[in-house]
Amino acid sequence: MAEIGCYTMDLYCDHDNKEHEYREFPHQFTGPDRASCAVQAKMKGWRFNKNKTRTCPRCNHLPTPEPPKS
Repeated sequence: MAEIGCYTMDLYCDHDNKEHEYREFPHQFTGPDRASCAVQAKMKGWRFNKNKTRTCPRCNHLPTPEPPKS
């Protein structure tokens, strides 16, 4: 029996931007590992910020959002 594995990355914009809806951009990416999913997301315009927040293609021009407080 063969085993099949896959990595799925679901992205949500960390900006509180009321100008766009949740489903406006592709936000789910699949691949063999996290790195391949991140490459796909970046090609679609998503930004991975150093403070571990994510920014959608429409909000990329805005300042980096603050990370969520734990």
